[in-house]
Amino acid sequence: MAKKKAPARMNALAARVFAETAFQTGAGMQEAMGGKDYFLDDDARAYWLTKHAASIPKALKRPGADWEQDRKLVNPRARDLGQFAAEFALADAGNTVPVQVTKEHVKAASKKVNQDKRCRAGRIIGGGAYCEGS
Repeated sequence: MAKKKAPARMNALAARVFAETAFQTGAGMQEAMGGKDYFLDDDARAYWLTKHAASIPKALKRPGADWEQDRKLVNPRARDLGQFAAEFALADAGNTVPVQVTKEHVKAASKKVNQDKRCRAGRIIGGGAYCEGS
């Protein structure tokens, strides 16, 4: 049996970044839902929480990390993440309300954000670490 990796511990800055990006992701979902009721299922929530709990502290530890500068690029991608997840969920929901946002929707949204040229370019120059948790 494989040993489970302990979750990354967050310092105060990582917790603030986590909250700020989560707010942006939620805002993107809300906007894309266009007023429809929706919910993020437990598996979807756990997927994002696990990924971001690891990637945010890692991104903040990279050489040259500067959240005051990084937020200008990261927060719009976090908003895109929520928008994409909502779009995938809406496409599957038909007329069902509330719209269920599943792990498959958030994984597809994460993949789409990671393919964004700004995430790819950031990884090439040594940044882009926030995109890894998407």
